Amino acid sequence: MTKFLIREAGSPDAKALAKLATDSWIEAFGHTVEEDPTDFLERTRSETYFTKAIRLYESFGFQVIGNRIYDIGDTTELVMQRKHKRD
Repeated sequence: MTKFLIREAGSPDAKALAKLATDSWIEAFGHTVEEDPTDFLERTRSETYFTKAIRLYESFGFQVIGNRIYDIGDTTELVMQRKHKRD
């Protein structure tokens, strides 16, 4: 059995957490964090970017089954599930 100690992060953890955040971002999005967050948000909110993201998920066997739109920051959450194989 593996046990984990959960504690609040402090200043000694800042460097490791920054590296983890950068590595996670690169793994998820394939590039480093943009210098201009406004420019990045404008580009990623485009319909083309959104369509590419959906196609990427579909290539892994997922399909959109619904979505929720939040009032805060024009955020949309897609609800996706794996497609069932048809026999």
